This record gives sequence, C-alpha cells and structure tokens, in this order.
Amino acid sequence: MPKSEMIKITDLILKGSVAQVPISVHGSLENGKLSELSGGVKLDKSLGELLDDLGDDFKDAARFLRQIAEGQDKDFTIDRLSFGYRNGAPKFVQLVMTMHVHGNVYRFVTIKMTGQDGFIVGLDLKWDKDLFSGNLLSGLVGEISLGDLGVYYASRDFKDIRYDPDQDFQDIDSIALPMPSIKGRNFNKGLNLSAQISVGSINLFDWLEKSNDGNTGPEPQGGEEVSAKAEKKLPSKLTTRWVKIDKSVGPLFVKRVGLSYEAPYVAIKFDAGVHLSCITMTLLGFGLSYPLNEITTDVNKIWEKLRFHLDGASVALDMGPVSIAGGLLKVNDHPLQLDGTVMVRAQDLSIGALGSYADLNGKPSLFVFAALHKALGGPPYFFITGLAFGFGINRSLILPPINDVHNFPLIKAATDPAYLGEKSDLRGISSKLSGYIYPSPGNFWMAAGLKFTSFGMINSFALATVSMGTQFQIALLGLAKITVPVQPPEAPEKEPIACAELALKVSLTPSTGVLAVEGQLTDNSFIFSRKCRLTGGFAFYCWFGSPHSGDFVVSLGGYHPRFIPPSHYPSVPRLEMNWSVSSNLSITGEVYFALTPSCCMAGGKLNAVFAEGNLRAWFCAYADFLISWKPFYYDVDIGVSIGVSYRISWLGSTKTFSVELGATVHLWGPPFGGIAHVRWCVISFDIDFGSRQNPVPEPIDWDEFHKSFLPQQLNEKEQNKQQIQDPTVSTIRITGGLIREQEIEKENDGGKKTLRVVNGHEFSFITEALIPCTHVRLNNKAIDTGQEVNTAELGIRPMGIDSLKSEHAVVVEKDGQPANGWGYLAPSLIRKNVPYALWSKDLSRPDRPSARQIENVLSGVTVSLHNREPSHGLYAIDLKKFRYEEIPKDIDWTDIAIPRQIPAPGDRTLMNTIWANPDVDEKRNAILQTLAHEGLQPQKADVPELAAHATEIFQSLPEMAALGEALA
Repeated sequence: MPKSEMIKITDLILKGSVAQVPISVHGSLENGKLSELSGGVKLDKSLGELLDDLGDDFKDAARFLRQIAEGQDKDFTIDRLSFGYRNGAPKFVQLVMTMHVHGNVYRFVTIKMTGQDGFIVGLDLKWDKDLFSGNLLSGLVGEISLGDLGVYYASRDFKDIRYDPDQDFQDIDSIALPMPSIKGRNFNKGLNLSAQISVGSINLFDWLEKSNDGNTGPEPQGGEEVSAKAEKKLPSKLTTRWVKIDKSVGPLFVKRVGLSYEAPYVAIKFDAGVHLSCITMTLLGFGLSYPLNEITTDVNKIWEKLRFHLDGASVALDMGPVSIAGGLLKVNDHPLQLDGTVMVRAQDLSIGALGSYADLNGKPSLFVFAALHKALGGPPYFFITGLAFGFGINRSLILPPINDVHNFPLIKAATDPAYLGEKSDLRGISSKLSGYIYPSPGNFWMAAGLKFTSFGMINSFALATVSMGTQFQIALLGLAKITVPVQPPEAPEKEPIACAELALKVSLTPSTGVLAVEGQLTDNSFIFSRKCRLTGGFAFYCWFGSPHSGDFVVSLGGYHPRFIPPSHYPSVPRLEMNWSVSSNLSITGEVYFALTPSCCMAGGKLNAVFAEGNLRAWFCAYADFLISWKPFYYDVDIGVSIGVSYRISWLGSTKTFSVELGATVHLWGPPFGGIAHVRWCVISFDIDFGSRQNPVPEPIDWDEFHKSFLPQQLNEKEQNKQQIQDPTVSTIRITGGLIREQEIEKENDGGKKTLRVVNGHEFSFITEALIPCTHVRLNNKAIDTGQEVNTAELGIRPMGIDSLKSEHAVVVEKDGQPANGWGYLAPSLIRKNVPYALWSKDLSRPDRPSARQIENVLSGVTVSLHNREPSHGLYAIDLKKFRYEEIPKDIDWTDIAIPRQIPAPGDRTLMNTIWANPDVDEKRNAILQTLAHEGLQPQKADVPELAAHATEIFQSLPEMAALGEALA
C-alpha cells in the first residue's frame, strides 16, 4: 500500500476513579486525529442515594422517592452513565443511562447527529428469559423466552451507527485491550425494533434475519441452538419458517411452530390438533399475525388489527374396518393454489389420491393422481396388486433424478399405502411435489401404473408417463424390490438375509434426441445383514438427432479410473458393498463395467480391514481392464497387498511399527509387455518383461478400417456369395415433395429399378458423408460455410493419419447434363459431432482413451428449391370480367302446349280389380282376421268411394298458371 494510503490507528484506554467512583475512557486516533471517544461512570447507586449525594437541594426528592417505593428503593438502581462521540461519517454524540429494576436491566439511549439534523432515542430492556416458563404452550412447544428487547425512534434514516447494547452491559472493570469490535447498525425512519424471541431454543427473529440474507439452510431441528440476535430490519416478504416440536399434552398435540413475516405483519403459526376417540383433527398454519407498525396498549385497537390465519386442515376417521384420512393445504394466495390428499381404507383394499389446483390468471391448472391397493389377480409371475392413474392440465411433469425415484411422490403414493394415510405429512408432500409437478400453461401429462409381484418374491411398480406441450417426452419410472426370505405379513419381525431395491428410469425425448435408461440401488439394499450395504447403478444412453448423434454408452458401476467421460455422459455410482462385520472388522468391495464407441472397460476392488486396540491389519486386491478398438489395444492393472501395524506408546511418545507386502502388475499390448512391482517393508523392486511401456499400436490399413467402421455394399450379382465391395461412404434420401415410388424394368439387363415421382415445387433431399468432410461442393461450386468449421483436429486415428482432407461433391443433372452453378438450388450445410477415437489426429497415449467428440464437423448438405414463378402460368384475369351483368329472359307463360292426357284404364278399374275380385277379397279378409286375432282392429277400406272419385284423384289433368298467378 502507498504511504499516502496507510492509516495508523492508535487506541488509548484510561481507567481510574474520581471520589471513589470508577471512570473509564476509550479513545481512537487515526493518523493522529481523534476518530472516536467513549467512556462511562460506574455509579451502582439507587436513585435516592444518588439524589442524596447531589446535595441538600435534592434531599426532599430523595425522601419522597423512598416513601413511594416503600423500602424497595434499593431495587431501583442507576448502574452507569456513559457517553460516546464519533468523528466520522456520520458524526454523532451518544448519551446512555443504564438502570437495574428488580433484576432487569434498562438502558435509555439518546443519539444526536452533529453537523446535521437528526436524532435517535430508544429504550433497551434485558430481562429474565424464563418469563413465560411453566405455561401450557411451554409443555407443547418448549420453553418460550423473550429477552433483549429494543424500541427506538429515528427522525430519519441512518446508516452504520456503531451502537450495540451488549457493549455497555459489560462490567466496566472487564475492559482490556483490544477493545471489542462494534458493528454498525442501520436505523430506518420511524419506529425500529429488535428482539430475541425463542421457542424451544429457536430464535425466531434470527431466522427472519438469515432469510433476509438469502441463507435459508436446512430446517433446524428442535434441539438446535440458535442464539444470535436479530436486527429490526426484516424482509418485505418471507415464507413461513418452521421448527419441529412433536409434543402432546392430553388430547392436544403440536407438530410444528413457525414464524412468517409479510410487511408489516409478523405471524406465529402452529401445526396442531386434537385426538378424540376415533377422530383426529389437525389445523395447518393456524395462528395470529399483527402489524409491527401498529403497536398499542389499547385492547380494542389490538383486536381490530389482529388477524387469524389457517393454511389448511386434515381429518382422520378410524372406525374399525373402515378408515378415512384426508387434508387440504393452501400453498399460495397469489396465485391461489391448493394441494390435497385423501386415503380410504377398507378391509381388503385402500384407495389413495393426491392432487392440486391453481388459478393461472383465470385459467385452471390441476393434476390428480389416484392409486388402488388391492390384489386383482393374474399369473404367478405377474400377479397384479394395485393400479394407478393420473393426469395434469396446465401442469409440467419433471422426472426425478435416478437417486430420488424411490422418494418421488407419485411412486410413494402408489407403493406405500401409509404415505397418504393418517400420519402423512401434507406439507412435506406438497413441498416435494412442487419441485416436480408445478403450474405451467400449455403443458399436459398423463400417467398410468401397475403394481405387481413375481412368484411372491419380487414386488414391482412401473409408472408410464407421457408429457406434451413445450416438450414431448415418454418415460417409464419403476421400483422393484426382492427380499430373501420372503417376508409374510404375519411375521414382519423376521430379519431377512438379503434385500435389493432397484429404481428404474427410462426416458425418450425426441426434442433433445436422447434415449436414456438408468437404474440404481436404493438405500434399502443389503445382503447378509443390514450392516452390509449395497449401492450402485447402471445406465444406457443413446443419442440421435442431437449434437451427440451416434454416440452411446453402457455402464454398470461407472468407468475406468483413467477414462475421462465427456460432459454429456451420465454419472454412474460404483456397484459397491460396504460391510461392517463387527466393531473390529470391515469389508468393502466394488465392481464396474462400461462400453463406449471407443473402448470397453471393467474392474473391481476388495478391501478388508481389522482393527483392535493398537493392532491393525489389512488386505487389498484390485484389477482394472481397459480395451480399445481399432487399433486393438489393452491395458491391465492388477494389484494385491497385505499388511499389519501396531502402535506402541512409551514414555510419552508413540511409535507405529508396520509390515506390508504387496505386488502390482501392469500389462499392455500388443505387442505384449508389462512390469511387475514388488514391495516389502525393507525392499522393493521392478521386473520388466515384453515390449516397452505404453507403445503406440500399429495402425491398421484402409481395408480393415472400412470393414470395421463403415457400412459395406454387396455385389448384386454375387449376393449369395456375400462378396464385399467398396464401402458406403455417403447416403442420399428425399426429405420433401415425394409423391410416389414405382418399379420399372431396366432397358439393358431386364432388371428393375425404382422410379420416384416428386413435386418440383416442394422437392428437397439430404446427402451425407459417413466420413468427416473438410469441403462440400454443389455442382463444382464451393458452399460458403457461414461460420468457422473445425478441420484442425481431423485425422484417422486408427490408421495413424494425423491429417484428413475429404471433399463431399454433389452434382445435380438436368436432361442428363450437370446443371451450371446452383441456379434455383438452395443448399444448406449439415454439421455434426464425430467420435474423437476414430477421426482425431491425436495418435499418442492409447492407454487414455477418450469418449469425447469433435464438434462442428461438416458432414453433408441439404438441397431444396427456391420458390419460382410458373413458366407456363395463365395470364391474369381482369377483375372487371367478374362484375354483375343483367341478362333479360322474358317467358310467355300463356303460350304453353297442353300436356298429353294419360289414357283411360279401360275395363280395369279399382272396383273390378280390388273390391269385386273374389280372390283378392278372400286374401284381404284373411289378413284382416289375422290382425284382429293379434289385437289390432284395422278398418276396411271403402273402395267404392275411392273408385267413384278415381278420375279426380288419379287421372286429373294438370293446371298451368303464370308465376305468381292464383289458380281459378
């Protein structure tokens, strides 16, 4: 630091007494100038004694004070008079009088700004913290204490006032170098408060202060110590902070106590209830709030400002074979959101459901999920014991990570009948749900699940979900558990010898081009005893249509220690066993396997440690295998060690004697080589054999490379002999405008070929190379990349080629001749990532394979057509041609020929064909009798009447009239 910026601070402390009255003065000098000055006079006298000491003029006042106090004036003492001055920013003078009243400490404070307007006055109170001990609430929530209260009034806002009540509460004789540091305090204009309110050793105001600083931290438990003092400045809005209580007095019980603040209201809430006979009622968030800026002693005004709160309620009813439990919780006010659960149990079934409703600016957002727990039957290997179904409207469904699948609320509700029961934590369920299922306009999901057993040994649950909206996703979540021996319901206390619980997660996300399959053992897995824990997982990831297209990984228990997985690879925990056999012996083991496009790896480790007193013994064995493809390379590490140590303490010193014997072998190739290392406590040596360490593998030739890594073509004439010809290095496919495909015969050899018919206006195609490209041309013209393309890293690593130049040329012909330039063609380059293990120019360190990819590499081109005007289109038609045009069409309706008359029927009339014909009459009467027998009474037609008017009815001539003319 430059000399001009150096600050020299000197502290001066003066302690003494004047007329047997202790006096202390503390001063600070900065660069020789007074910056602070403070001090005090310790009196320790009652007010009456102090007035007597001041002279005869105050003796009458002292005598009057003693009469009022009735001999208790000794309980009212003035402990100290102190002052302070600060010559800084801001400058102020502080005067303080400290008093003791019945064991409590009061301090009157006056702070006056110098050189500017403004003042602060206030009262500090430090009293007995057991003021509220022994009441009913103390038995439920723990002791309630109230102490170190402060009430101040500031005429305006002040910053960094170095004032702390605790400093002057100290004994004056305890002051010594260095002086305690006093932090600056801020005072807002108007009323300011500070307090230390504790419920069950939890300082509630301190929680508010921590939340204002953004430090939420884990939820404190009932036994945590929180003693820091809270400042008066509180956050404008804060969700409720809770402390667990879990206490009861008679039928009353309290689960939690919380404090919330939403300016200017501070509220105390309880999760509490009552248990009576077969019914249990619980109130959630029941409490009171009061505005801090409306403190008064007027009971009527206090009652007017007091607010009652209730966030929710739950009810549980147990009536023998039938029980019902449910609850509703208000999560938010703006926007309104309600979460709820319900569980109904009967003798052989139970139905549980959870759901939520929210109002998104008038648009409803909700989800419902229900689970049936009942044995429904099926074959032994798939015996169904439950069903589940749910849906969400304007709700997003986020899948849990694999290590939290077994705690996912939908999984818990479908697998654990007690999860939504009487003892369920509605707040905990709601809090857990909010991280996975939350209101989101335009998003929808559905879920369906099955709970089943296999041969009574494996209990499984599978939940299929489909999410739609901003992203389409299909997923499967599952949980499977096997216990050996099988635990029958009537003997749950029998300890199993093995238990494995596997969580499964499968997701397909087309928008990101990832198929992911993950599995992981939960904390409930063990073997032999619960002290022998099993952990670990597996994963299969496949990428398509994404920046990592073509990549994949299969891993059980993670990767080789020297393998560096790329960032998009999943993190898979080791398959491990941790067994504390006894207090002296512990055994651990782990295994792993992984397969990637560049290599295969596997390995394991076994450790055993025995310790008793000063004696310690151990055994360790491990093996790691790494195999790379094309060129083939292997790297193997194997090791074993065994040792013992003993610690001796003698004459105040400790010495540990140890003996260890170990051996490791490192193998590589081809060509085969290795090194063996032997170590003992007194000697160690190496044994080399075979080729030198870490050789560069011999590169392969083109023939072997393309047979291994590129698709092969078959000679059409020799398909039966499977003769392999040149590899496929490029592909082409139509992506738009295809109308139909048809096969036609070839002109020369009589074979068939496929003819494709396309729409020329919508036609587009893609051509891609299976080898990374450094240049792409269309009709002998280079295509501008538009951005930098990665070519510096390209090579062919298996062939030992450290540089690659590859041109992808596309030719579009017209009438059998290449079209000049692009014309109406619209090309667009395609970029993708390629495996580093195949196309990198890095030929070193084959023992450190990499699964990363080289990004932004050219691979092909998309060709479409520019929009063109039709070359033979119709001429535009003048709109005037479509105007309305009147065409008069006069018709003389009177000049119409008389229509031809229908000829007379002759001798065939209705009378002699229908009525008077004996055969027809007989058949008609038979029909009428049959209908009458069935209860019907049809009337016989009056044929003579019809016959009499037959001419008018059937043979009248039509009458013509002009349009609108009435008939005569």
